[in-house]
Amino acid sequence: MRYYCILFFNFGLLINLINVISTDTVLEGARNLYFNFLEFGDMMYKRLSLLVITLLLFSCSNDPNTMINHLNGYWEIDEVTLSDGTKKDYNFNDTIDYIEVSDSLSGFRRKLKPNLFGTFETSRSEENFSIKIEDDSLNIYYTTPYSKWKETILNANETQLIILNNTNKDVYIYKRYESLDLDFDTK
Repeated sequence: MRYYCILFFNFGLLINLINVISTDTVLEGARNLYFNFLEFGDMMYKRLSLLVITLLLFSCSNDPNTMINHLNGYWEIDEVTLSDGTKKDYNFNDTIDYIEVSDSLSGFRRKLKPNLFGTFETSRSEENFSIKIEDDSLNIYYTTPYSKWKETILNANETQLIILNNTNKDVYIYKRYESLDLDFDTK
């Protein structure tokens, strides 16, 4: 019976690794692999798979220094994967995040509400942060008058930003905000 479990694990791992290689990004595939493994009930299977996925993520991670350049700009949440594995898709966002990073690796994130005129409404409240590269990870440390917390940037490029909230272990996938182009001119 033990050999069948090992064979099943290896076959499942092989199928999921093929899934990782065939996806658009290795990180997306690794994330899917992680949450597929969480669906199985065997605790040993979960622990071993979590170890394999963690090693895969850290061996394929991007250089944190190159990710810093992609943080600036307007971002909207595309998908959230909660720590229990459930996913929540965001088809429409009434708020977006504006992130600005200075040369001193500090910055802020502000919530904005886009309107039909192409401008934004804001409450003017912002979350200040500092960025630190620790153990080949890009970490953001937020400080507000009410709280302090840490987030880890898993991936950042021109079109996508993936953030792990270290407090609740939720994974946020952002996409670049594109304003609606409502052309009311009828010619």
